[in-house]
Amino acid sequence: MNPKSESITAAEQPGVAEQSAAEEVVSDHVLWDQLGIFGSALCVAHCVATPLIVGYLSAAGLGFLGGEIVHKLLAAPLLFIALLAFVPGYRRHGDVRILSAGLVGIGLLLITIFALEPFVAHGVETTLTILGSVVLIGAHIANWRRGERAAHQSATDTARRR
Repeated sequence: MNPKSESITAAEQPGVAEQSAAEEVVSDHVLWDQLGIFGSALCVAHCVATPLIVGYLSAAGLGFLGGEIVHKLLAAPLLFIALLAFVPGYRRHGDVRILSAGLVGIGLLLITIFALEPFVAHGVETTLTILGSVVLIGAHIANWRRGERAAHQSATDTARRR
């Protein structure tokens, strides 16, 4: 056996470097979807739990957690995470329905939190915020699954071409 052939790195092997780069991009994509799911679930938990425990929060000196500022502080990272998940996800799988669902979810959250808050009853605001978060969670899950399928299909297509 030729000793030189044993020292070939993964980057020198045809297709291996591309597959490894694709796996890294997919893992980043999955991370953003996971963070988006977590953040949106945190938003739902905040909306549901705050009215139930507002007295306890105040007694513990954490009354600010029941304020609207928390929604505003959660919205910025959710928007950033959504962009980092849905834009590359759409480029990978091309499913406009998933991108649209993500935009609807984040749009509903932003409009409710920043524009409708002074004009609608608290119960309506809470309902719309929860709805936006649930839509975002569903879009992140679909984006994650579809992205992994697209990556798998791409790897399969690459293997067939060899």
